[in-house]
Amino acid sequence: MTKPNILLVVMDSVSADRLSCYGYHRSTTPEIDAFAENSTVYENAIANSSWTVPTHGTLFTGRCPSEHGAHACHKRFSVPDSYALAGRLSDNGYRTVGLSTNPWISTDFDYDTGFDDFQDVRVPLPFDTKRPRELYQRIDDEDYEGLRKYVEAGKWAFEGNPIKRTLNTIYDRRQQDNYANADVLNDRVATWLEQNGDRPFFMFLNYMDAHEPYNPPEEYLSKFRKGDCSADIAWHLRSLNEKYSSNETECINDRYDACLNYLDERIGDLIELLKKRGMADDTVVILTADHGKCLGEHDYMGVGTFLYDELVQIPLIISHPGESEPKTVSEYVCQIDIHNMILRLAGVEHTRGHQDGVISETLGPHQDVTVHDQTLPEQGLRRIEMKITTSYGILQQERSHNRPLFPNKH
Repeated sequence: MTKPNILLVVMDSVSADRLSCYGYHRSTTPEIDAFAENSTVYENAIANSSWTVPTHGTLFTGRCPSEHGAHACHKRFSVPDSYALAGRLSDNGYRTVGLSTNPWISTDFDYDTGFDDFQDVRVPLPFDTKRPRELYQRIDDEDYEGLRKYVEAGKWAFEGNPIKRTLNTIYDRRQQDNYANADVLNDRVATWLEQNGDRPFFMFLNYMDAHEPYNPPEEYLSKFRKGDCSADIAWHLRSLNEKYSSNETECINDRYDACLNYLDERIGDLIELLKKRGMADDTVVILTADHGKCLGEHDYMGVGTFLYDELVQIPLIISHPGESEPKTVSEYVCQIDIHNMILRLAGVEHTRGHQDGVISETLGPHQDVTVHDQTLPEQGLRRIEMKITTSYGILQQERSHNRPLFPNKH
């Protein structure tokens, strides 16, 4: 094969320091550890933002969030196909497919841009009709407020069967933290590989098993604590208004580790699937995360808005065909580098050079939540990682910071 298959695996909400191969004191990831033994491990990989929408935008464009335009102020991926990673690979002979269990990284928010095939892998709704996320997208994009939101919701419901659409919306809101698990996603992968044939492919996967609400199977939870536990967590900015006991914090951390351990076994199954199909020697596997997670650090539970180490330090482990000697890279790299490396592997020319340092940024609070006794900068935050120093600062309102660099594709 002249061009390698490229498999980009994103473990949603996984901090580097929770993997045992990155020094975590618990054996959370034995399968990933085994994978790392024959791969290149990047010790200082940094996410270019601290939540899902902007980081995937960077992975798919090689640009910072303030340039590609997908962030708290505009949650859709609004770039032309020819600028998107999948589109560029498709134009250069790759069959491109995305399989995502994340409701943000979906067709509803245009993350299928450039893909030949993109599948939203979801927990089934009661009725077969348009999913409520279409409504959320419309309301968000048009900046509806107050009564106008309810009017727009009514219009959406009566465009189809109002009873089915309303019941689907109620069900979706109640079940919004339930995601299709990794077994379901791996089944989709196996089916797609069976149908693909010999054409080189680029496959993007997003696994949500290490994302809240953290309800692991008992067999996994029992590895990390004796007996069950419960913690009623108000996630993300809402957590700043709450106080959690040490028991609650310990509980949610144990549950996180158990969920990560479940995901680790499924990643092992994925690698084994490639071997069984004879694809391992023709496939570059890139294992990473979109961002990390705070689980009580800085009195915060969740992601987004801030740029703490726990939120931006991510795992990055890459296996190249024909390479079996483990390597460790200590220099700072980021998701822009992942994007550029994929293009190089595919033989696609790209002229954008590496910027000085590694930049992480957020553009405004990612939730519309009132936080008591704390001021959150509306402009956002920027963090620059250098080999010697780390600096923080307010993201200034410059020309490109609050509008997309690319023209709207619609």
